Amino acid sequence: MRGPLLCVMLLLGACAGSGEGGQGQAGDTRMRIAAAAEAAGEPDRAAAILAQEVARRPHDATLRLRHAAALTALGDHLGAASTLAEASQAAPRDARLRLALAQARLRAGDIDPAGTDFESLVQAMPDAPAVLNGLAVVRDMQGRHADAQALYRQVLARAPGNVAARNNLGLSLALSGHGPEAVSVLQMLAGGQGGTSRRVRHNLALAHGAAGDEQQAVRILAHDMTAEEAAAAARTFRTLRTPDPAP
Repeated sequence: MRGPLLCVMLLLGACAGSGEGGQGQAGDTRMRIAAAAEAAGEPDRAAAILAQEVARRPHDATLRLRHAAALTALGDHLGAASTLAEASQAAPRDARLRLALAQARLRAGDIDPAGTDFESLVQAMPDAPAVLNGLAVVRDMQGRHADAQALYRQVLARAPGNVAARNNLGLSLALSGHGPEAVSVLQMLAGGQGGTSRRVRHNLALAHGAAGDEQQAVRILAHDMTAEEAAAAARTFRTLRTPDPAP
């Protein structure tokens, strides 16, 4: 695999403290502090508090999801996968936990187990865009680009506005040597709801480079880089260019 791809992030819910007396009140206070830390963008503080609550209520699935989300925000994908794996063992039928675990393993680079997770989820949730997109990302990272692209297209056939699937499809096409088609796919995003995304811009630049238009790649990258950095990055895209057809 020549570069990282996107995964769809899971939307997490909230939970309230429980219990009676002083211990319950203390738990309620900790949960309010954790919620405030989450809202303030302080995942380290939230993770520390939520870890204490997980120790008190290890079978609370929603609490586990919040703890995993805080760890993910810190970049601790292995920690997120670990807490979700424990929760999933206790509640193996909880689709929220299974999906979050698959995504955490994928972010942690644990590709084959993540693939197994997503394959299992496809059986249970065959129409879920996050599941299909996640399995497609796994296939791309395994070098199975044609399989990945078929899955992305499956998502887009049902939800044409799915930004993650379209962005991933464009990147997958570029990485597999289909630069012109990648440009076409990504330009739809650049002119629409994904147009302000740095990631979409950079993937579009990569696609132009793969299609042989290094100058356009440089122009796009210059939005976020110095001219020298943009030129250096664009030069690395040359290896992705589609081979000339045989005479």
